Amino acid sequence: MKDKKLLLVDDTELFLSMEQSFLARDSFDIYTAKSGSEAIDLARSIIPDLILLDLFMPDMNGDQVCAELKKDPRTMDIPILIVTGKRSDKALKRCAESGCSGFVYKPIQRESFLAAVEEVLVIAQRQFIRAPTELACSISSGDMTMETTMHNISEGGTFIAMNIPPDAGSILGLEFRIPGAEHKISSEVTVQWTASLRQKGPLGMGVRFLNVDDKYRDLIRDFAKSELITHRKNMIGGNQDS
Repeated sequence: MKDKKLLLVDDTELFLSMEQSFLARDSFDIYTAKSGSEAIDLARSIIPDLILLDLFMPDMNGDQVCAELKKDPRTMDIPILIVTGKRSDKALKRCAESGCSGFVYKPIQRESFLAAVEEVLVIAQRQFIRAPTELACSISSGDMTMETTMHNISEGGTFIAMNIPPDAGSILGLEFRIPGAEHKISSEVTVQWTASLRQKGPLGMGVRFLNVDDKYRDLIRDFAKSELITHRKNMIGGNQDS
């Protein structure tokens, strides 16, 4: 869990201090906010890996903050745990409808608090951000090299256009460049699945990256985030125009 950014939001200093003390032994970068509006501004600025959000606050309640962040393409993928002492069906339904990932109940217990944080971060880490794109690339197998394009990229893999893709399980070489990057990225990939017939888009194969260096994996992740934000903004703009 190294270098994960956590945003703690509560209008009561006591609860903020308690949550910070529970997390002190782990390598988290901790940020705090004492109001809903401050939390929204900070979340948009730092893009945390997880937000722990008090349900009842003076200016905006936690479910309102959560709903606002889920409408923003920049913050809609951030997992949010709502912290509440109220367990009524009405309150929990309201929180669930706002798009939160789960709940932490007051009075806060250290073990259950840390377990909830770890579970959400692990789940979020497994769900690679995938974004529509179109990048030139070259695929190689033995002495053969083919120029083609990549689509729907994530830090875990991509879709590669190819009229006659190889069988699932095949190992290929892949080389491509992220726009603005100084160096090309080279990796072996394994074919996960093939698309011999698609209603939309090119024929091809879904591949998984096998040996991408961490610095390049971070570069791919940041590119996918940027592309996804742009795509969602375009979608929202198109819907408003229509």
